[in-house]
Amino acid sequence: MKKALVILLTACMLLSITACGPSEENASSAASGSSTMENIESGDADAESGTDVSGTQQQTSGSGASSTADGNDGQGGGTTGGNDGQGGGTTGGNDGQGGGTTTPNPSTGLDLRTAKFPGVTLKRIVWYDLSDEEKQMVKDWEAKTGAKVQDIKVNYENIQDRLKQSIAAKDPIDLGFLYGAFFPTDVIANMYQPVNAYLKSEYLLDTNKISEGGFDLAKMDAYKWKNNYYGFSSYWDVDMLVLFYRKDVFSDYGLKDPNELAKAGNWNWDTFYEAASTIQKGGEINGYSNGPDGKGGHQNVWVLSAGSTPVTNSSTKPTVNFGDTKLREGMEFYQKLSYGAGAVLSDDMAFQDGKAATFIGGLYDVTKLMTSSSVPDRVKKNWDIAPIPLSKNNKSGKYPTDWLKATGIVNGSKNQDAAASFALFKSKYKGDNQYDEYFTSAQISRYEPFFKNITYANYAYGTIITKYGQLFQQIADGGDITQILNANKSVFQSEIDKTIR
Repeated sequence: MKKALVILLTACMLLSITACGPSEENASSAASGSSTMENIESGDADAESGTDVSGTQQQTSGSGASSTADGNDGQGGGTTGGNDGQGGGTTGGNDGQGGGTTTPNPSTGLDLRTAKFPGVTLKRIVWYDLSDEEKQMVKDWEAKTGAKVQDIKVNYENIQDRLKQSIAAKDPIDLGFLYGAFFPTDVIANMYQPVNAYLKSEYLLDTNKISEGGFDLAKMDAYKWKNNYYGFSSYWDVDMLVLFYRKDVFSDYGLKDPNELAKAGNWNWDTFYEAASTIQKGGEINGYSNGPDGKGGHQNVWVLSAGSTPVTNSSTKPTVNFGDTKLREGMEFYQKLSYGAGAVLSDDMAFQDGKAATFIGGLYDVTKLMTSSSVPDRVKKNWDIAPIPLSKNNKSGKYPTDWLKATGIVNGSKNQDAAASFALFKSKYKGDNQYDEYFTSAQISRYEPFFKNITYANYAYGTIITKYGQLFQQIADGGDITQILNANKSVFQSEIDKTIR
């Protein structure tokens, strides 16, 4: 069956001001404190190995980098200079290493958890309306440190231009915001400073003490370029995806509840498709909807849940991953959902209209479901959430997610220490997740662990995001997957190469 397809990034971008944006704040044991600075400064931290810089095992958060770049070899970032192992130094040159980026040099004896910054005005860029929780968080940090936060409000699409203007005027905004879509573009363009010097073991996340906050290196690996970290990420800095489903429909068809199956270790592609197909054959509603409205859908989630990614990023050399059999497996499963006699979705049968039993979407989608007058009561009163099902062949256990986010220190900032202090303080908060009011405490307790061990794919190089959406449309229309991949591989790699060059 043919279906409308809104490309992945466009869907999130359109939601950024109203949905993805407000969730701005959206790993194993505690960092031991051993050799943290030495490993970071020497470049021993390896994003691909899954080992954090303190020797504590953490899961990497995905692969890939993104977008446009300056320089000749596109390696971005450069290396850190030495000053008591704290950074210092500068990176420079015209070789695409991120020339001219200043490496922060924290004040002697600085403790980000207790430091005071009287008289400092910390400027940060925002594009959304702050929730009461975030407003209070800012006030709490101001009261604790004696500093003030000045928000520079822009539209989402103007974030990069506004930051560049502030840098050019030698009055840089201190705190910038990195979606995956801005990385490594902005790093190679010298818009951000490395943050290695602030990654002491005592500031790192202990996932047994999430409420205490901390920098989540497992997620920050996605913001690593030439062994330098460029963005502070917290446990919550992810636009989290879940499977929404109708409890009443599953009950009416005598199907096991997805959460019961998940608890028993039996929730996977097979059991998901079996349920969706049973509902589809009933002839009343679809088994699955591409997003709440039938036009979005996060199609790449099936590649992630197969254990693959469209672009790999080894040693800052992004490469198209179309030869991976797991990637193909994810695309084949999506074609099974969308095309042929066994398809379980179509354009005009959407979850929000009460005409489909399931969809995959962000936690933020619940807000529209519960506030829109066009969504029928039978949907509002009967939805629940479950984990996204994984392929049986995916043994990693990593949870598929949407955009990953980070806070960065803008190049030239005169308030680097205060910026790092604010980022650490902010890491304790879930952020602008206003959707929580629509979830029960039981539902919240189910989804919070999803943030711990995630997989994330950054494929926003050049026009790849558009081409990727078109690729999935061809798959949904029944196209030959081998031919589709062969026809697109060089095109995708060209977009990456142009970006890096």
